Amino acid sequence: MGLTYTLIALDTVGVAKLPNGVVIQTLVVLPRGAVLHRVRVTFPRAVRVSAVEGAMAQVASEFPPPSAGVPGPRLEVTDLSASTGDGVVVLWSLTSEPGVVRDRAMRAVLARVDPPAVP
Repeated sequence: MGLTYTLIALDTVGVAKLPNGVVIQTLVVLPRGAVLHRVRVTFPRAVRVSAVEGAMAQVASEFPPPSAGVPGPRLEVTDLSASTGDGVVVLWSLTSEPGVVRDRAMRAVLARVDPPAVP
């Protein structure tokens, strides 16, 4: 960090130069123990992405943000094929055990998303 700007090396496009005043104004400090989890979900293509996104309210009730300013759970759609869709539920939790988080997140999604009956 320099005196007036912070330089951030980006993965693909070079370097971002941010004024330090902006950095300090938008700084979010996470409490110790908050862990970012990414839970992969695969669902039948017959299930609409909007239905899976709608299940995020249930996931949010299971995993409230650990502090103010931390975003709630969200779905990132990663792949769609002829028969399935894949996504990643991204969430912050004070629970550090990935297996516990994965189980609770999957149960929350499955409780809200039922594939339509196939004729």
